[in-house]
Amino acid sequence: MRFLTLLLDLDGTLLDSGRLALETARVGLGELGCPVPDQEQILSLIGRPEEEYYRGLLPGSAPEAWVDKLRQHEIAELRQNAPLYPGVLELLRELFASGRRLGLVTNAGRGYMQAALESSGLDECLHVALCVDDDPQGGKPALVGRALRELQGPAAMIGDRASDLEAGRAHGLFTIACGWGFGSKEELAGADARVEDLEGLRALLAQDQTHEQDSLQVQERSRKGCGRTSRSRGPAS
Repeated sequence: MRFLTLLLDLDGTLLDSGRLALETARVGLGELGCPVPDQEQILSLIGRPEEEYYRGLLPGSAPEAWVDKLRQHEIAELRQNAPLYPGVLELLRELFASGRRLGLVTNAGRGYMQAALESSGLDECLHVALCVDDDPQGGKPALVGRALRELQGPAAMIGDRASDLEAGRAHGLFTIACGWGFGSKEELAGADARVEDLEGLRALLAQDQTHEQDSLQVQERSRKGCGRTSRSRGPAS
C-alpha cells in the first residue's frame, strides 16, 4: 500500500461533535452564569488544543474550576453517546481488517478522547491513540511524529482543520482534507487531496490499494518475463 499507515483526527473527522459543543456551551456556561458565544464562534473553536478550546468559551479571567466543569460536562455526554459520522465505524473496521495501521491524533484531552473511543467502539479499530496530554508542549506535530515512530510505514494524515494538515506536512505526509468537518475551504486549500464525504475517502483509499496491486502485477509480469527469456537461451556453442 502506498499509505500503510493512516493517521486520523477525531473531532470533525470521525466524531460529529458540533451539537455536543453547542450543548456544552449552552448548559455549562448557563450554569456558570457566563454569556454563551454565538454558534459560529463555538464551532470555530473545535479542533483547537483542549485548554484553548475551553478558554475560548469562557471569559478571560475564568478560574480553572470553570474549565474543568465544561470538560466534565462533555465527557459525561460522550460516555452516554459519542456521535460518529454515519459510516465511520464501518470504514475503520474495513481499513483495520485490510491491514492498514490506524492511528488517532487529537488535540482533545485524555478524558474526552477515552470517553469518545470507548463509547463509540472506535478503540477496537485503532493501533494507537494519542491526545494533547501526551505532549502538551509539542502539539499535534509532535503527536504525529510519535504515532509515526510507533506505526512505521508510509503514511497519510486525514483531518478537517488546518492544524491537521500542518502537522502532516511537518513530517512530509500526504494530507487528506475532510470537507464534512469544521474547517473552511480556505484553510483546507493546501491539502494534497480533498474528499467531501466518507464514500469519497473510501474511494481514494481504494485507489491507493489498486495502485499497489497494479504495481505488484507489473513486478510479477516482469519477473516471469525475465525468467522466460533466461530459459529460452540455449547452451553456448
